Amino acid sequence: MTTPNSRRRSEQGSATIWSLSILLLISAATGWALLWLTAESARHSTDRAADSAALAAASAALHNLVMQADSNPCAAAKTAAIRSNADLVGCGCEPLDCTVTVRRVFPLLGPIQASSRAGPVGEAGGDDEP
Repeated sequence: MTTPNSRRRSEQGSATIWSLSILLLISAATGWALLWLTAESARHSTDRAADSAALAAASAALHNLVMQADSNPCAAAKTAAIRSNADLVGCGCEPLDCTVTVRRVFPLLGPIQASSRAGPVGEAGGDDEP
């Protein structure tokens, strides 16, 4: 038979263990949430860099068409990508429909790549109206 004193003695420190366990669980959840938010932010940032580069390429392609100029759409895309701290991985323009791919490297996350298209509405990008 256990006495009240021996029972209290065996449970001494259990509140400390439970408190530390809960604190560790909360810390781990917070760490994972911060890592996830960082990854999402990096992905969105790379998407914005790709959008910016695609718009620059399409603008240069339009300038070529309207002004009969000889500017290089992919050079414009590369300049826009560099401004966004990204590397231009791929670029292609068919008259006014430009598609670019950029990559950014983030600490802890590594490289993240994104593609974007800019061009007239109703072209091959799925913008057709029924």
